[in-house]
Amino acid sequence: MFSFLFNLINKKEDASLKIPDDWRAVRDVDLLDIDVSLIKIHKIQSLSDSITTSGVFEQVIGEYQLGLKSLNYLFLNQSMIPEECKSKTTLFLGTICVDKENRLWVPKLYHLVFQKEWRMSFFCLSVDRISCKSDIILLSDFSKN
Repeated sequence: MFSFLFNLINKKEDASLKIPDDWRAVRDVDLLDIDVSLIKIHKIQSLSDSITTSGVFEQVIGEYQLGLKSLNYLFLNQSMIPEECKSKTTLFLGTICVDKENRLWVPKLYHLVFQKEWRMSFFCLSVDRISCKSDIILLSDFSKN
C-alpha cells in the first residue's frame, strides 16, 4: 500500500507534451529530429525590462522555429539540450495554440535546479508584456534558413 502511494507522489510527467483537446493549433511547423549543432539560441533583446509578444516575434522573423515535436525530442534526449537552457525558460515558437478564451500558448522547457530535472508545459503569450525577458530564450534551426 505504501509503495503505491510513494509511486504516485514521485510520478514524473509524461515523456511527451500534447496540445490540450480543447485548444487548436494555429501554427505547427516543426522538425522531428534535431541536429544540436545547428540550433541557434536567441536571447530576447529590449531596451526595457519587458517586451511585447509582437516584439518577440519580430526578433525571430524568418527563423525556422523549433516547436512541440522538437521539444518532445529534446525532452527524451536531454543530453542534447543546450547548456544555456538550464538557467532560462525556453520557448518553442514553432507551435502556437489558441485556447477557448483566444489566448496564445507556446510549448516551453524549463529546468528545476533543486530537483535537477527538466520539465515542460505551455507558456501564455497573450499577456501584454513579457516581464521576465532576460529569463527567456528561443531556439531555432538555422539549417532551414
